[in-house]
Amino acid sequence: MRRGVRMWLVAGWLVLLMGGWAATRWLGEPSATDGRPVPGAEWIPNPDAEPGPQPEHEGR
Repeated sequence: MRRGVRMWLVAGWLVLLMGGWAATRWLGEPSATDGRPVPGAEWIPNPDAEPGPQPEHEGR
């Protein structure tokens, strides 16, 4: 592969990489946040609740 073609491929991958990183920061994907918990995001199960529907198992 010629050196000029390789340079353009590397440059293209770098642009894609940096664009993906910037989009992640801008859109606020959870992995790009500072790690603080979101208020109200905790889930506390109700001890009196019954289990929901269960898939049927045919025991093959």
